[in-house]
Amino acid sequence: MACAYRPACFAATTPPGGTQYAFPILAAIVIYVFSFDQGAVSAVLRSSALQKLGLWSYSIYMIHTFVFQLIKMIASFFGHKTHIELVGWHNNEKLMLLGTPGQALLPSLILSVVLVVPVAALTYRWIERPAMDAARLRIASPVTWLGAVSATSGAVAILRSRVKSLVLSAGRSLAHGLDAAAAVSRRGGAGIRT
Repeated sequence: MACAYRPACFAATTPPGGTQYAFPILAAIVIYVFSFDQGAVSAVLRSSALQKLGLWSYSIYMIHTFVFQLIKMIASFFGHKTHIELVGWHNNEKLMLLGTPGQALLPSLILSVVLVVPVAALTYRWIERPAMDAARLRIASPVTWLGAVSATSGAVAILRSRVKSLVLSAGRSLAHGLDAAAAVSRRGGAGIRT
């Protein structure tokens, strides 16, 4: 009954025209083909790299916007310190200026993968997996669950303090370097002496 009901509801609620049926039909074909788990495409999908991306996919989804906002803030900071326009506004949204859309596509994709995937792997390792383990332990035993939660929160606190110290140290080094470069440019010096 449900098999006949769903297609009828889909047909009744979609606007007239044939293109809206293309995606469900193509999706059904793709699901049917991959359900046998044979062939070159299935072998590629079983590779360890894509398996890891599958494990990290929820972390990638959760962290990508944060990383993009952080990149824009860092670019804005560098632009402000160096007086180079690295960030612009379009439709009330701050965007990084990487050239024309054609020129910016490849660098932005590379930058996204290089930055988002490692951060997502770390959040999977230190946040998502311990939370899943704690949920499994909670089902098994409430006392064990409390120990896992306290261990997880302790690991997160240690990680947070290490990241904070690294960010502060990098910020001080960066500010020192930018101040030295600005001082040299104000003096009209030939370069930075070491």
